[in-house]
Amino acid sequence: MRRSHLLPLFVLPVAVLLPGCSDDHAKTVTRMTTRTVSTTKTVTREAAPPKDRGRLRVRVIHEPEGAAERRAAKVLDSKGLRASLAAIDDSMLLKRDITIRVGDGADEDGPYYDPNDRQIRMPYSFVVDTERSFREADYASGKDLQLATREVTTFVLYHELAHALIDQLELPVLGREEDAADSFAVLLAIELDDDGDIAISAADSFDISSEDNDSDVAAYWDEHSLDEQRFYSLLCLVYGSDSKRYSDAFDSVKIDRERKSSCPDDWSATSRNWHHVMDRYLSE
Repeated sequence: MRRSHLLPLFVLPVAVLLPGCSDDHAKTVTRMTTRTVSTTKTVTREAAPPKDRGRLRVRVIHEPEGAAERRAAKVLDSKGLRASLAAIDDSMLLKRDITIRVGDGADEDGPYYDPNDRQIRMPYSFVVDTERSFREADYASGKDLQLATREVTTFVLYHELAHALIDQLELPVLGREEDAADSFAVLLAIELDDDGDIAISAADSFDISSEDNDSDVAAYWDEHSLDEQRFYSLLCLVYGSDSKRYSDAFDSVKIDRERKSSCPDDWSATSRNWHHVMDRYLSE
C-alpha cells in the first residue's frame, strides 16, 4: 500500500518491451499524465518522453537447457516482472541504455551490474541455486518454491538496477552502496509492485544463507552487510511501510520492541530520500 503523501516513483501501465524486440514492436498503452504532490494539488505533465533517452532493455543470451534452466527462464520471463521492468523503462530518464543480460552460462558470475558495458547479468544458475536453497532448507512460508524464487529474483534484479542507476545518473550515496541498493529494491517492491512479499522472500533467502556465510571471517570485510543484518533490515522496511498489512513480518523472529517501533521512521526516511534524488529523473 502506497503512502498517500508520497508520489509513487513509477506508474503502470506502460510500453512493454519484449526481449530482443525493438521499440517499434513494443505494445504501447496510454500513459498517465498527472501526478499528485504533497499539497494534494494535481499537476498535468507532458506524456511524451525525450526521444534520445536511454532505454531499459532485456537480452536473452541463450535458450535454457534442461528442466532446471527452463524453470529459471520462466521465472525471469514472468508477466509481473515484465510489466514492472516496462514501467521502469517508461518512467525513467536514462542517459544511456541499460541491458539486462539473461541466461549466461553456469560458469558466469552473477547477478551483478558491470559499469563498463552497462549490463546487468542475470544467469539462469542464480535462479536455479535460489530454488535449490529454499528446497534444501525445507522452506515453509506457506508459498510454493516457484513463487518464492520469483520474488527473490525480482528483488535481486531491482538491487542490481539500483547499482546501474547510481552509476549512470551519478547519484549520491552516503554509506554502503550495497545497503542503498537493498533499500531501493524494497522501495520498488512496495511502491511499484505493491508487494512487500518480494522483499520478505529476499530476507528469508538471506536468513538461509547466513547459516553458512556469516560464520566466515570474510563476511566481515565484504562490501555487503552480513546476511543476517540484511534479513532484519528488509523486514523492518517492509513492516515500516504498512505495519497493519505486514503485522506478521516479525512473527517468526525476535526483535526488540523499541527497534520494531522505529521501523516506520526507517521506511519514511528511505522513501523520502530516494524520491529526493530520483524524482528529477522521471519522465514528464
